[in-house]
Amino acid sequence: MYHIWLPLAAVGLYAIMLVLLSRRRRKVVIKKIPSEPAFDLVELNTMLANGKITQEEFDRLREITMRQQEAAQQLLMRPESSKSHGFEVIIKENPPK
Repeated sequence: MYHIWLPLAAVGLYAIMLVLLSRRRRKVVIKKIPSEPAFDLVELNTMLANGKITQEEFDRLREITMRQQEAAQQLLMRPESSKSHGFEVIIKENPPK
């Protein structure tokens, strides 16, 4: 009786492990991508000039926006990980016609 259930249980545990690992990898990838700022500085200045936000709100939103932009720039300037797989793409300058 155990000879049927033991392999099925092993396959089930393996499938659960694969699902959990794939979810974990997705979370790591999502965390690396910074969110885009909701506003840029031009929009914030316009809202302040039109009286839609106060000076305190402007200062707070400007700090948040600057931090988000810095995080995005640091992520773009970070070298690719050494664990990347595959070949480097070579682009020909003058492709044959």
